[in-house]
Amino acid sequence: LFGRQIQLIIKQRSQKMINGISIESFLAGFAYGATTVFVGQPLETLKTLTQVSTSTSPNMLATAKDLYATSGIRGFYRGGSPLLLGGGLMRSAQFGFYNSVLPVMDQKFGKRDPKTDYWLGCVNLHVVAAGWAGG
Repeated sequence: LFGRQIQLIIKQRSQKMINGISIESFLAGFAYGATTVFVGQPLETLKTLTQVSTSTSPNMLATAKDLYATSGIRGFYRGGSPLLLGGGLMRSAQFGFYNSVLPVMDQKFGKRDPKTDYWLGCVNLHVVAAGWAGG
């Protein structure tokens, strides 16, 4: 009888934890991380190639044409796989953790009021604190 009560309590607590986690927020975070790599990686590649160019006047457009001629579209994303995985997982954890902790914080400290969350009418201290915590 005592063992069943413990199992019931464990089941209820684990169910609450599962209910508090939003899979959508983890997926949204991964999509955000992946998008930054898909958009930013070609520009980073071009910047790096332009910086290490031995030409007297390196031109980003000429570098892009040369890269495309020699490597095709894959050349722009060379070395991007670790960034894609790392960026996706990092943003996924950030979004998921934030969305999972926010209801607990609201329950413990009360709901936030958007009208009073702003300092000087335009600075949201919640966002500033999140930025400082996230680096």
